Amino acid sequence: MRFLGHSTVRFELAGKTVLTDPVLTGRVGGLTRVAEPLAPGTWAGADLVLISHLHGDHLHVPSLRLIGQDVPIVVPRGAGAWLRRRGFTRVRELDVGESLVEEGLTVTAVRAEHSGHRWGPRFTHGPQAPATGHLVAAGGTTVYVAGDTDLHDGMSELSEVDVALLPVWGWGPNLGPGHLDPERAAEAVRLVRPRVTVPVHWGTLAVPGIARTARMRRLLVEPPLRFADAAADDTEVLVTQPGDAVPLPAPPALPAKPAQPAPLASPAPPAPLATPNSPTGNPQLARTEGSTRAHPRESSLPCGRVAGSARSSRGIGAEVGR
Repeated sequence: MRFLGHSTVRFELAGKTVLTDPVLTGRVGGLTRVAEPLAPGTWAGADLVLISHLHGDHLHVPSLRLIGQDVPIVVPRGAGAWLRRRGFTRVRELDVGESLVEEGLTVTAVRAEHSGHRWGPRFTHGPQAPATGHLVAAGGTTVYVAGDTDLHDGMSELSEVDVALLPVWGWGPNLGPGHLDPERAAEAVRLVRPRVTVPVHWGTLAVPGIARTARMRRLLVEPPLRFADAAADDTEVLVTQPGDAVPLPAPPALPAKPAQPAPLASPAPPAPLATPNSPTGNPQLARTEGSTRAHPRESSLPCGRVAGSARSSRGIGAEVGR
């Protein structure tokens, strides 16, 4: 798994490479990338792209074209036609509760509390589709991709989440509706109960005119650290700099196999009884010797990891690729 910045994460599951909300260029509309630029190899080879909603910092058409217009893209139901008109040929729509299954990988759209309009919550005309998150599951491992969202009761209905990608800020000095700040993201952790959480949606984009102000410099660094402090008792928080690999926990060592019990010895066949004419010449002794049996044998038997709960994290590094 690699955090590429903002809401973009690359991970491998069931042999598939998944990219979430790819934003890969130096500029996104009126925003500029303040994190290190990405090398093309960080997004090359994607098998599936997940789009959570239509906002330009999540559905970024120039970035999608860098990945390739024939790569499958999953979008909220109602957004497919808008994207197909821009030349993308393999677009799948999912409504909340709907799933697609492909070669062992299951993607399920889940609720997100966020505006689904392309231009923001104040607009009523133009492209619009409900914002979603996604559960990506394979081989007993589940990744929750929250997208942009505020708290909602449906989070408590998600179960057995191994890795959660939770937003903890945005790109400006303040947050609008439908977002999580660090403390509310910690509340989301208590609802979702993931074993590991990777804070996203921070430290990547900014408005050029205010990117160098003291407040904005703090907001490019502090949100994931505040989140780690607030959520450390409930999950293992992996604070990862944009562009870096996420240090997922290694799989646990396999337990030693118990010793196999020794096989039972076969009983010795009884000796024939002696008769008065037998070589032993002693019928009583012959009967005693013939009753002796063997007894059975007994068996033997700056990427920073912020450790959280005493609850152990199931080894997921092998299942979710790095």
